[in-house]
Amino acid sequence: MGSVFTRWGRTSCPQTTIYRGMGSGSQFGQAGGTSQHLCLPNNPDYRGVQTDHSSLLTVMEYNSVKSIFGPRLHHHNVPCAVCFAQRTSTVMIPGKLTCPAGWLIEYKGYLMSSRDNHHRAGAICIDERSESQNGKDDYERGSSLYTIKTVCSGDGRMECPPYRDNDILTCVVCSK
Repeated sequence: MGSVFTRWGRTSCPQTTIYRGMGSGSQFGQAGGTSQHLCLPNNPDYRGVQTDHSSLLTVMEYNSVKSIFGPRLHHHNVPCAVCFAQRTSTVMIPGKLTCPAGWLIEYKGYLMSSRDNHHRAGAICIDERSESQNGKDDYERGSSLYTIKTVCSGDGRMECPPYRDNDILTCVVCSK
């Protein structure tokens, strides 16, 4: 018995690492492709089949993260690890840094996704102790990750309080 989750921004897991990989997704300007982020293994298997029309995957990179990580990760590629926990459930809780009573913290960090004027992608929890993959520091125009912040003014605004205007959301991954 156990639970599987992805640890975004790190190359290892708190308990058991199933595989290490690199974050990927559709290029920010593509109209089609996947809307979710994927942790692709570092050692893929292929069948040697090619087609004329396909969906394209690109590397995922940190963008506009200097305020939380400093300059060391800006435009670097995002590593990931798929993890196994000896517990029955895992959950990512946006907007929190603590777990409910009886749950354990696997990791905590910042809620991130595509930029508001790019194509939609799912929100993921990037570890607050993030690393980079391959040491790249140039803008590759791939799948770009940005922090997510709350907005308390205009149409569709958040309830403030408890939320705060223009503040970056945190996240925690918990297991039980």
